Amino acid sequence: MINMKSLSKVPPWLLFAVGGAATVAYIFLVFLPNQQVIKTTNEQTQARRKTVEQQVGAAAVILDLVQQASRADAYVSLQRQNLPAEDDLVRVYGTITATAEACGLSRLSFDPQAPIWLQTLQRRPLSVRGEGTFQAICRWLARLEDLSNPVWIERLSLEPTQESDELLRCEATLSIFAGYSEDSN
Repeated sequence: MINMKSLSKVPPWLLFAVGGAATVAYIFLVFLPNQQVIKTTNEQTQARRKTVEQQVGAAAVILDLVQQASRADAYVSLQRQNLPAEDDLVRVYGTITATAEACGLSRLSFDPQAPIWLQTLQRRPLSVRGEGTFQAICRWLARLEDLSNPVWIERLSLEPTQESDELLRCEATLSIFAGYSEDSN
């Protein structure tokens, strides 16, 4: 037990110095090191929180990309179902001819080109020549877009004929897409 009478004999400046030294020692040995630990812990917590937020954001982006890929796969699958088989190309050529004649084109000629083999389908270029009025050619081009089979118009040229001012000579390069037949390599 501390004797109060003996403390009263101690000079006050000594008590003040011991108390001040204890306070300074507490600040440097306990308080400041703990503050540094708290600061480091807060920085680590913030860094981890940021990482978690980024991962959550990345997960949302990945989920969105997976959904887009799924929709693209469904679209490609649907389009492949609409492709004519290689054996049905004659029917497609006949449809193009009948459409051109129904729109008023005459002197038609077709020149199928060599196929371009792609990974999962083939592209069949087709040169078409014919004559008709500007309106007839426009109707034919619009009906080509409405065909059930995908047809690209890769090149189109129009020039007047020598026989009539109203008739135009039309030369077009079309691309018709088809699947592979069962026995193709």
